[in-house]
Amino acid sequence: MAVRGLRVLVYARDEQGQPTADMSWQPEAEQKTVQKNPNQVVSCEAGGLKHVIGFDINSGEEWGVDERSALRTATHSWAQHWTRASTSHVQWKQRLSTSANRSAYEKAFLGSSADEMPWQANLTLRPLAKRVTSSSLSVSSAVGARLPSSKPDESNIQLHFTLTARNQHTPAFEASADFAWRFEAQNWSAPELSLESQQLLLQQIKNWSSDVHKLLECESVMPEVIHASSESLRVNAGRLAGLRIGDELLLANGKNFIRKILEPGVISESVMTKVVSVSEHHAQLLISPGAKTPVQLGWRAWTTEINR
Repeated sequence: MAVRGLRVLVYARDEQGQPTADMSWQPEAEQKTVQKNPNQVVSCEAGGLKHVIGFDINSGEEWGVDERSALRTATHSWAQHWTRASTSHVQWKQRLSTSANRSAYEKAFLGSSADEMPWQANLTLRPLAKRVTSSSLSVSSAVGARLPSSKPDESNIQLHFTLTARNQHTPAFEASADFAWRFEAQNWSAPELSLESQQLLLQQIKNWSSDVHKLLECESVMPEVIHASSESLRVNAGRLAGLRIGDELLLANGKNFIRKILEPGVISESVMTKVVSVSEHHAQLLISPGAKTPVQLGWRAWTTEINR
C-alpha cells in the first residue's frame, strides 16, 4: 500500500495484538503521477482493489414517439459498452436504483447498494430547442466525423456526463456534447438511428469512458465504512471491487490518518480487520482481537495486499 509517497512494506501485530507496520518513503521524483500530455502513456502500479462505478442513463420525458425508439437503441448500446469497459482497475456496473425520485425519508429507510457505490456516473440526454448543423457541432473530444446538414429526418440532442464520488456534490469529471442524430425508417417500422449516428454517439461515450479511466488510473481505492456497531462492521466494497473472504483491511480515519501517518503512535489509532463475508457491493468485517479504538462511520480501509 502507498499513501502519498509512503509505502507500507509489511503489517504485523505486537504482543498486545495491536497492528504495526514497516514503512518506506518514496521520493516525490519517483512517484508515478498522471502527466498533462494526453498522448503520453501512463503506467501506474496495479492496486489490489478496483474502483466501482455505478452508472445511470437518464432521458427524461421530453421526447417524441419516433425519438423514443431511437433512444432505446442508443442507451442499450451505451449500457453494453460500459458493462464491457471494465478494466483491472475500474469496474462499471449499471445502477437499478430510482433513488433520485425518493424523498430523504425514503432514502434513509429504502437505501440500496447502488446508493453506496464509491463512484456514481450519470449520463443525461436532453432534446435541444434548435437544430444543430455540422458547423455548430460541439463535442468535448474530437471524433473525426462530420454530420450532414440538418434535415427533417434529424433530431437534436445534448449529452451531459458527470462522475461524482460518494457523498460529494461537485463532480470529479463533467462534460457535455451536442449532436444532430439522423433517423432511418423502412416501410412501417419505427425509425431507428442511422449507423453513422450510432457510431458517432458511441465514440463520444468511449471517449468519456477513457477520460474516466485515466482519472482513476493512479487513484488508490479506499473503501468507506458505511455501517459500524458493536455487532456489525461493513464497508462499501465487495466482490466487484475484488475483495475476498480472508482479506485483511486496515481501518483508520482517512483525513487524520494520512496527515499524521509519520507521527509516533499513529498506528494505534487504526484498527486491523478481516473480511468474513462478501456480497457484490459490500464486505462484512471482523475486528482483530486487542483493538482499542472504536471504528466510526466514514473511516477508510486499506488492503494489506499480503496475500495478493
